[in-house]
Amino acid sequence: TMLYDVNNAHIYYPVGATAPFAAISIVPGFTAAESSIADWGPFLASWGIVVLTFGTSNPTTGASDTSILPPARADALIDALKTLTGENTRSASPLKGQLDTARQGVAGWSMGGGGTLIAASAHPELKAAFGMEPWNTSIAYMMDTVPSLIFSGDSNDGLAGPPMGQNQYMSIPATTPKILYEIKGGNHEVSTSPTSQMFAADANSTANVARFGLSWLKTFLECDTRFRQFLLVKPADATEFDTTVM
Repeated sequence: TMLYDVNNAHIYYPVGATAPFAAISIVPGFTAAESSIADWGPFLASWGIVVLTFGTSNPTTGASDTSILPPARADALIDALKTLTGENTRSASPLKGQLDTARQGVAGWSMGGGGTLIAASAHPELKAAFGMEPWNTSIAYMMDTVPSLIFSGDSNDGLAGPPMGQNQYMSIPATTPKILYEIKGGNHEVSTSPTSQMFAADANSTANVARFGLSWLKTFLECDTRFRQFLLVKPADATEFDTTVM
């Protein structure tokens, strides 16, 4: 592939769980390494979801390049899902015959979050998407029918803070399941990890991010209705909480 950096990519998968598994690809932001979003890999895999996290590459040469723009990151997310689909049939793969290739999703941070929502708009076959502080100045998600969750920082996020998150949320049709969770005191990295407190806005923000990210994928990627209830409760630290999920 020429769309993502195959030398900086990892697949996380469940062990001792019952297949078939849904899958998701996750891309980082501008000038950021795969490591910036890697915590989502083992976390989601521990809940039964296969995850491919990756760095980005120059679409023409395939060389490592962390500066590609949101549309290229969208293409990279889809290309990564094709890699996962290939693992389902590759003879030496530990995932051979283990994937439900009809249940795939995308996620990303910053420019990768913008790419996530671009990918969701262009690929209605996807089942779920979530953007972590998504950055995109060319907001046009009117074709997005994929359930889309947006994490946002508040004014402490000088790159993708208000009104960018709200504008992106509003551009997604009201008929699409969607949530905007703007975190009080959240900076530009506030939702990049569901387990580390490094960029936490408060004592509960990391746990809230984990709950919403996981519950979103369980509800829409896996169609596990038990998790829907966790999407209906506004977090205490939300400065803005908009939703079409009932």
